Amino acid sequence: MQAPRCLLASLLLASPVSASIWAHYSFDTNYNDVSGNARNGTLTDVGTAGNSGVTNTAGNFKFGTGALNLAADRDYVAIPSNTFANGSTYTIAFWARKNSGDTGQAADWDMVIGQRDNSNHFIALNDSTGTGFRWRGTANSTATQADFAVTKDYVWHHYAFVASGTTVTLYVDGQLFNSATGKTTEFNIDTIGEAYVSSSDYDFNGQIDEVWIYDEALTATAVQSLFQSNDTGAPPPYAGFHHRYDGNFTDSGSGGNNGTAAGAAAITTDPAAIAAGSGALALDGADTSFVTLPATGSYSATQPWSATWWARRQAIGNDKGMVMGNSDNTTDFIWLNDANTGLRFRSSNNTTIDFTVAKDSNLHHYALVADGAGSLALYVDGQATQTLSGNTAFSINAIGKAYPTTTLHYNFQGTLDEVHLTPVALNATQVADLHAAEKPAGPPVTRVRVILIGGQSNADGRAVVTDLPAAFQSPQNDVDFYYRIEGGAGTLTTLRPGLSETSQFGPEILLGSRLADLYANESGTRVAIIKYANGGTNLYSQWKAGGNATTTGDGPEYVTFQQTVATGRAALAAKYPAATLELDSMVWMQGESDVDAGASATSAYQANLTTFIADVRATYDSSLPFIIGRLSSSQTALDATGLATVRVAQNAIAAGDPRTAVISSDGFSMKSDNLHFSATGQQSLGNAFAEEAAYYAWMVETFSAADISAGLAEPDADQDSDGQSNRSEFLGASNPKSGESAFIASISVSSPTSGSITYPSTPSRLYAVEGYNEGTGLWTTILPYTQGGAGQTSRALSLSGARARFRVNSKLP
Repeated sequence: MQAPRCLLASLLLASPVSASIWAHYSFDTNYNDVSGNARNGTLTDVGTAGNSGVTNTAGNFKFGTGALNLAADRDYVAIPSNTFANGSTYTIAFWARKNSGDTGQAADWDMVIGQRDNSNHFIALNDSTGTGFRWRGTANSTATQADFAVTKDYVWHHYAFVASGTTVTLYVDGQLFNSATGKTTEFNIDTIGEAYVSSSDYDFNGQIDEVWIYDEALTATAVQSLFQSNDTGAPPPYAGFHHRYDGNFTDSGSGGNNGTAAGAAAITTDPAAIAAGSGALALDGADTSFVTLPATGSYSATQPWSATWWARRQAIGNDKGMVMGNSDNTTDFIWLNDANTGLRFRSSNNTTIDFTVAKDSNLHHYALVADGAGSLALYVDGQATQTLSGNTAFSINAIGKAYPTTTLHYNFQGTLDEVHLTPVALNATQVADLHAAEKPAGPPVTRVRVILIGGQSNADGRAVVTDLPAAFQSPQNDVDFYYRIEGGAGTLTTLRPGLSETSQFGPEILLGSRLADLYANESGTRVAIIKYANGGTNLYSQWKAGGNATTTGDGPEYVTFQQTVATGRAALAAKYPAATLELDSMVWMQGESDVDAGASATSAYQANLTTFIADVRATYDSSLPFIIGRLSSSQTALDATGLATVRVAQNAIAAGDPRTAVISSDGFSMKSDNLHFSATGQQSLGNAFAEEAAYYAWMVETFSAADISAGLAEPDADQDSDGQSNRSEFLGASNPKSGESAFIASISVSSPTSGSITYPSTPSRLYAVEGYNEGTGLWTTILPYTQGGAGQTSRALSLSGARARFRVNSKLP
């Protein structure tokens, strides 16, 4: 599949052009115009004194020594007023980073620049109610407003808004984003950080840096130079390249950096080596085998760049893994190595940065992203793995070679495909999308396992995205996610955080990740989540079930949930027309609002939830497992008596229904409000939901309806009387209905001090070996968890020392 050209398209850079500067606010030490035009600004601190101003903290500015920090307290910088007439040319460029965790209106709209005393004339960034970036001129109309669907996040981005004639154009991070035509472009400015009638309180919360205002329309080249170096006249950065190796060594971008094969470098059409297209680069590891570039290109330590590639090594253990770099020196390389931690980058100033990656012969996608500010991030197979610090200056003239071959011979042995180098720091979403676009097509999807999520705020999620591990902040492209928030339309995307009604995340992130890993070895299987949850909603009226498998008599939230499930299933069916959609389970996190409603609601909770579960099964599937997230004993913001009543009700329902489970959320980390789960707590909740949903889906597939109704499928039951509970057999992937099938390990001795331990295994489980210490009476890990193989797995075991006992633990991925 061809990658979307918007991600890594090389830039066609013309000669720089100068533009007339109206003002430039660097915010390094004050609010003055540093262009020489003396259009100085003045900070107006109308709220808490001292919480806004120039910040000189490292990381809080992009160029120079400082940036403007605004605290969403109605503070702003007043600048001399100016009107850009309709049809005139002008450019407004700036760096901005919004603060996360806003509440109220400030969470929606952050005004960057414009006119303060009316509701028109503004440039604003937004979160939940708009498309990301809005320019408005003289009125709120199609002809005087333009919305751009930019990424909504809380990291630095560079924006350049250009007006020329009747066209307005937006550039983001140096690249053309989109244009809108037929606009009346008159625009007034007098304020930075506030640009809306004051009673609306749409002020900026975060940092703004390097505000440039031009009375000319910057060219794409000038915008790119401004993004890269804060100077429109700076020489353009090295354009990079995109080598597809689909029959030749040419650069498919606009940089013209075509390759030339040296030695045995060749194009292979082996399907196992190809990520996308019809070919890949095959290299034999010889000193003369590589691809040369027409000229050496380089980036300074302050210039961003991204290198992405697919690699499959054929020789592990001999360090033949140089991917790209400068063949003329011992610096400047990207190296998949064995002697170190897996991937090494060395910069032009000899800074070495080591990343830990798997050392294997599988086809993987790698992305190295330098932000130009001292950070280098590694992504493997579309997922963020590590971000390290150091000098990122880089020089390159070869692919497959990056070190003088005198006594050391590191040239790449294996295949490379879709090799990109671009003068842009890709974000996590772009890397994930690129990986998804280029990855080899897998087997056709024939089965979609669907999990439903419903409930109130803890199901919707009130956990901060930036508190997630980096790997989970990126899209999970192996899980489909259909979601709807209150007042919104249903959307099918891939699983990612930030899609709750507060732009945060809930249990779906770990739930989906764990289930995708569990079913990764089921050929043709895809995991999908359909979610509708709404904060502050109750079961007794809003989620009320009419009990007749229709929406008649149902509460409004339950009606919306059913509509979401219907449209979600239709969207999945359209995406996977050859697949069977199976509802695996429903998970439910709700009850806080029924506690708040008082004794009548709490006393009726058991009956209401029982009716609700019955209605869900009547509507979708009579055998559908239903997993209840029990309210936590740590939710001390709730009335203690009502909380206890609902918890007892949740336990009682699970105890009386063999297809309903309850998970304990006691001990899961809470936010300071003692009501909502924190990021750590939401991860724990997602993990618990995943393990219970997986067991009950397996139970329904494994046991007959009669056995389930008789209690023989319960997790603690042992139908085949082999001494292992059903849950143990599930974790060990053995047959719970056969006494001859059990998870049993054996040890063979090859010498007095060595041997091996063998156990039944499957790739869908992880296994660890523990040893018993008779002195302490404790089991300790001897061999860590690793993925199992098909059939039997044997692992070497040290038998030196005192007599010992061993055991094997199995768990879900």
